Amino acid sequence: MPLQLTDLEVREAAPSDAEAVATFMLAAWHEAGPDSPGFTGATPELMAEIATPEAIRARIRHEGRRVFLARSREGTVGFAGTRPLDARIVELAGIIVGRAAAGQGICTRLVEQALAAASRDGFARMVVRTERTNDPAIVFYRARGFEPAADCIERVGDLEVPVLELARQVPQRANTGIRPFRPQDEPALRRVMEASLEFDAFPGFTAWDMDMEAVSIVGAPDGVAVAVEDGLVCGYVSPRHDDLTVHPEFRRRGHGRRLFAAGLDLAAKAGWEEIRLCVPSSGAARPFARAMGLTYRSSMWRLSLAPETAVPEPALPADVIARPLGEWLPLQRYVDLLNATFAEHPGPVSWTLGQVLHAHGRPEFDPSAILLVSPADRPEDPVAFVRTALGPPEDNDPAPVGEIGLVGVLPQWRGRGLGRELLRWGVAQLRSRGAGCIKLSVEAENELALGLYRRTGFEPVVEWPHWVCPVTAHPDDRAG
Repeated sequence: MPLQLTDLEVREAAPSDAEAVATFMLAAWHEAGPDSPGFTGATPELMAEIATPEAIRARIRHEGRRVFLARSREGTVGFAGTRPLDARIVELAGIIVGRAAAGQGICTRLVEQALAAASRDGFARMVVRTERTNDPAIVFYRARGFEPAADCIERVGDLEVPVLELARQVPQRANTGIRPFRPQDEPALRRVMEASLEFDAFPGFTAWDMDMEAVSIVGAPDGVAVAVEDGLVCGYVSPRHDDLTVHPEFRRRGHGRRLFAAGLDLAAKAGWEEIRLCVPSSGAARPFARAMGLTYRSSMWRLSLAPETAVPEPALPADVIARPLGEWLPLQRYVDLLNATFAEHPGPVSWTLGQVLHAHGRPEFDPSAILLVSPADRPEDPVAFVRTALGPPEDNDPAPVGEIGLVGVLPQWRGRGLGRELLRWGVAQLRSRGAGCIKLSVEAENELALGLYRRTGFEPVVEWPHWVCPVTAHPDDRAG
């Protein structure tokens, strides 16, 4: 006889619900039997592994996974779970409702909860698998918008079970979306950066770093996408800067997933084989990266040179001349030099003329902070450069912070000590302008540059891990 339920609620499960879910799951298995639809291949050994409070609690706490619970005064009467397959596809990993509670719309409400959560999380498509012979489940899912997508074989223990995969689109919230970055988005971009910097407090990142990135983004807007909610820019992705950031007040609403999918598009359009993002070790960044299919590749080191560390004065070879950037060099040729010197960089690094024009048009730009080196017999053909900058004081030190922004030497001119002498020039130039601590960043994979900086006296202070994902793993491709 059907159980008359009172005060039925369907909601997302919390870790404190794990014991009730595990107890219900075992009771439903005993009631249905191990060979019944939905439990095919569920041996006692398998159930002893997956239907424990610890296992259920781990699923509830797992980044990206969700568990939904149907509960009344009479106890737990049903549950469902979802798990991400990639950045845009989520799997409805089964629904279980007790026989005594069947026919009261609980399965439908669990599906609705799962779809609503998938929409908030930014998924575009939901799939579900059931035994090919489970006609009642197939009819149920088709009545709720799922359509047959593929016949598969699923291994459950020692059994190979023919299953039908059904799929449907996830309803999208009308007030959210992704669009290209526009120059007029700069104030909103900076608000996202400022809020995230304050909330996350990731080591090594300062307001000055964010300002320099914002300037670079505005100068090359084609490589950036933004997330929008109710007309407000609430996040952005810039693969060129290894950056995906969502405003703290707008997190866990699917913006991160949508931005990651947009980032894959941008990386593919740029001709890159993979997308690379900086993934700090703290907070939710690492679980999110794993859920997106990213894996750790390498790190960038933030190095610091103490004010008291002695560095020799620069001494360039006699067959070259050095002079600051000026009208003698067309800006496009300077951009070409930047790109040529960093063509073999471990990470994708490039600049556009528009990006450089925008940066050089800023009030604080100082052309004397860029030194170029040319052969003495070809003074109009620069082969190496160094770029420095002076930032605001940090850590209660009244002296401004110096930054060695870039040191670049054309491949055919390497091995002559130009990089070392340009680095020394940069240190001397910054110290002559009052800099105390001097910082720079270098890829750990760039062993030659890292060795040069360490020999000069720079010491590692912060590690910024980089995680990568092939653009061939684009979610739209996987969706079939």
